Amino acid sequence: MFTSQLNAQQREKAIASLTSEEFDILIIGGGVNGVGAALDAVSRGLKVALVEALDYGWNFKPFK
Repeated sequence: MFTSQLNAQQREKAIASLTSEEFDILIIGGGVNGVGAALDAVSRGLKVALVEALDYGWNFKPFK
C-alpha cells in the first residue's frame, strides 16, 4: 500500500512492486477512464496496478 505522496522514492518503490507483487488487473492510463476502471475493480475486491506517465486525471475536461 502506498501513500498519496508523489516523489521519486515512492515512484521507485511502486515500480519495483510491479515486478515483485501479483495483481488481478493492470490498467495503463490514469485518465478519467483509467481511474474509473481502477475504482470499479478495487470496489469489487480486485488487486489493481494503475500505471500513468503524467498525472492522474490529466487532461480531464469537466462539462460546463
